[in-house]
Amino acid sequence: MAWEVPLVLKDTVSIVAIGDTGLEPMALRTMLEAFNFRVDIHWVGSRKEAVEILRGSIPTFFPYIILSCHGDPTNGGCILVPDEPPLTIADLASIVHLPERVVLNLGCATGTEAFAAAFFKGGCVAYIAPADYVEGNAAIFFAIHLFYFLAQKKSLREAVELSRAHDECGLFRLYLPNGA
Repeated sequence: MAWEVPLVLKDTVSIVAIGDTGLEPMALRTMLEAFNFRVDIHWVGSRKEAVEILRGSIPTFFPYIILSCHGDPTNGGCILVPDEPPLTIADLASIVHLPERVVLNLGCATGTEAFAAAFFKGGCVAYIAPADYVEGNAAIFFAIHLFYFLAQKKSLREAVELSRAHDECGLFRLYLPNGA
């Protein structure tokens, strides 16, 4: 009799690494895989590639997307792209096409209603991001806690609230379409 390994269905996550965020994408991948998530990483090399991922032309397929990036609140807010023009909220509102996705943006000061609206216009069902500058390790800490609680089958709202309980993690906000 052959021994069979049972099929274990895994929740799935895409990490989109825009710019130099250090070891953040790899640290997140390691921890999320320890929580039994299936993780892929898109290493973004240009603004055009970031646009194509956010447009859905380079598929992520997965219901959870983590944007490992840097944000800048000046000029209305944007996602920084090294050596190229940033992705502004107006850009995102015309680009994003990620239906039925939950987006966790780790970029500083990307947790505004305007950012959330841009992602909702593109079909996202939830948007989570820090409302102000957040220390990089705190962003990783928040993401790890969030996915730990999701792996424990907590609701998204409950997982966010539990994850916000630590230090700067309280800067993260959950936005749902129409304020649901």
